[in-house]
Amino acid sequence: MATETAQSQQDATAKRVLVIDADVRAWEARAKLLIAKGYLIHRVSTLADAPHQWPMHLYDLVIVAVTGDLAAIRSFCQELKKANPHVKVALLASQAAAAETAEFLADARISSEGTAVQFADAVEELLSRG
Repeated sequence: MATETAQSQQDATAKRVLVIDADVRAWEARAKLLIAKGYLIHRVSTLADAPHQWPMHLYDLVIVAVTGDLAAIRSFCQELKKANPHVKVALLASQAAAAETAEFLADARISSEGTAVQFADAVEELLSRG
């Protein structure tokens, strides 16, 4: 019982991260590192699978992989920031896609070409900002 209480207290204080990325294999290593650092991770494959209306403070960070329909990604980021301005938004993008997403409303861009450790470090740095 004490373990369940400690776990629920940890879950209540853990940073919550939503990841929108269809690449399951890449996320296995990334998720393991983030979970080891104490983050709660929720992953969906597409923007359509992401909740478009959620309670305030449900996620601390939303990471969107830049693939496919850039207009839909731009619109999703704008709607998310408008509805939940406290939520940090990061784009997971290749070097080539970074220029295409320069005007997107995002707090950061994380390289999709880096290692899982580099990714976890970037997430940790982003979430440590006030």
